[in-house]
Amino acid sequence: SFPQSFVDFQNLTGQSSYWYSSGGAADQKKTTKALTVSYATVAPTPVAKVTLSGATSKAYGAASTVTAAVTATAGAAVSGTVTFKEGTRTLGAASVAGGKSTVTLAGTTLAVGTHSVVAVYSGNAGLTAATSPALKLTVSKATSAVTAKIAKKKIKAKKKSKVTVTVKAAGVTPAGKATVTWKGTNGKAKGKKVTKTVTLKKGKASATSAKLSKKGTYKVTVVYAGSATVKSASKSAGKLVVK
Repeated sequence: SFPQSFVDFQNLTGQSSYWYSSGGAADQKKTTKALTVSYATVAPTPVAKVTLSGATSKAYGAASTVTAAVTATAGAAVSGTVTFKEGTRTLGAASVAGGKSTVTLAGTTLAVGTHSVVAVYSGNAGLTAATSPALKLTVSKATSAVTAKIAKKKIKAKKKSKVTVTVKAAGVTPAGKATVTWKGTNGKAKGKKVTKTVTLKKGKASATSAKLSKKGTYKVTVVYAGSATVKSASKSAGKLVVK
């Protein structure tokens, strides 16, 4: 549209009809000229998208694999590196091959609890960097198994009993304490109870009771208390006869 000042001038000078009419005698004075418009096309910038997949739960000590799939718009070539992170901590990194990048996290990399893992794609000369949505991974305590061996199944009264305790868990060496209990079940030993708590070293410990003065049969049990990374467990070591 014309500026208001231009319209006002045409009205004041009586020339407005020159602009508003067509098909009249003044048309020949309204010469036309070609209007040329030029423009340049800009190709869209390729955009990368990263998706992360893997187990959402595992036991402490068990390795786990996470895979990042990297795709791109506009047919851009995907190359570069993916870094797997939890917050500012780098968990691992691997090159992109065939649109994917995979790392295996060692069983003890992540502590017991819930973790938020992301994949950060580095980008390349023709493709921007990108970060995946977070993958929630819950790490539970490892399951333990207790074995116990009574050194001698029969001993004389007023002698001590020795029990060897071993605690195992997949991918981790259990630490912490184990308690051995000798509980009288018959004879003069019935109702009597002796306990000994020991600290595991490399998953093993030996517990020696106080002198067992009462004759009879004792049921021997072991209870592993567990730790920050390993579940508790218990085991019957069998029976001990005090003569």
